[in-house]
Amino acid sequence: NGHLLFMRDRTLLAQPIDTKNFEMLGDAIPVAEQVQYDLAFTCGVFSASEHGQLIYQTSGSQTGFDLFIFDRSGKQMSSLVDPGLYYTPTFSHDMKKLAMMYLDISSHNQDVWILELSRGIKTRLTFDLSTDRNPIWSPDGNRIAFCSDRQGRYDIYVKASSGAATEEPLLVSGENKITTDWSLDGNYILYHSFGVSRTKSDLW
Repeated sequence: NGHLLFMRDRTLLAQPIDTKNFEMLGDAIPVAEQVQYDLAFTCGVFSASEHGQLIYQTSGSQTGFDLFIFDRSGKQMSSLVDPGLYYTPTFSHDMKKLAMMYLDISSHNQDVWILELSRGIKTRLTFDLSTDRNPIWSPDGNRIAFCSDRQGRYDIYVKASSGAATEEPLLVSGENKITTDWSLDGNYILYHSFGVSRTKSDLW
């Protein structure tokens, strides 16, 4: 309805705009305070309908998420680590460790980290300045596959879970690839590709 919505700090603003000439009109108007901002995806948590209705999520802090373990009945068993921006946590097959993407708020780096459950110790596995995400464990727990956009798109890399060696590219191609799972016999990695205009998103 003639406004451009955007975030400034934690405030959601509406900027009047000429939609024919794409020119700003007047000053931006504050619409909502303390709106949630997702640092991992660099976007505010809000949306607007074509008819001018607005939906948004508020949050009083930017400390991140709590990471818990629940049993099958839904009972909380333990809190694993201090609040932080953790994504796609994945158990090793012996259930002793978690691999996950962690977003460092100060540097904005998104890297793969490993959490040792018994001691609550978190260790960084990848150090590239690009986004490293969606880690999956090999069945023997000795390797971790993940996707990274260090070549301008998401390719698949593999690294020893001990961190002893540098990661190696496993699959490099023209489309984005997101790691999903590793077969129990160790022979196959399931991933999905996206960004291909003809077929949209596909499983491989």
